[in-house]
Amino acid sequence: GRQELARLGVPVVRDREQDTNDLCKAFRRALESGAEKIAVLGATGRRDDHALGNIFHLAEFAESCPGAELVTDGGTFAAVLPPGASFRCSPGEAVSVFAPRPDTQMESDGLEWPLAGVVFDTLWRGTLNRTVAQEFSLRTNRTVLVFRPHPKR
Repeated sequence: GRQELARLGVPVVRDREQDTNDLCKAFRRALESGAEKIAVLGATGRRDDHALGNIFHLAEFAESCPGAELVTDGGTFAAVLPPGASFRCSPGEAVSVFAPRPDTQMESDGLEWPLAGVVFDTLWRGTLNRTVAQEFSLRTNRTVLVFRPHPKR
């Protein structure tokens, strides 16, 4: 709790604003403190509804901090803003792309199942893909989320 955080020298900030959740407040605070790269840990917690809400908040956070990532027990979510991004990888890695907006148009290179022409009318349309090169890239007209599982040990 708070006593343990104080013992460890972790600052505790009270923010009574109720229009956003704690993750939004923490993200805003990090930006106000000058953070240029933000990795969010512990945002998926013990409730699936909180996890989904926090994961999809990442798309908004990325507009203020393009390198923001959200790390879960299973992997890492990264936002890709228009016009797109490239990721280093190894062939055979799992990757899922989530397009929160149905008017998303996307093209990809380096993925087994290309995303050009896909109609993103549901969130699962870009999921369960696999890399086929040393790099994969996405070109998009809307912000999308990329999930990459942690490497198996």
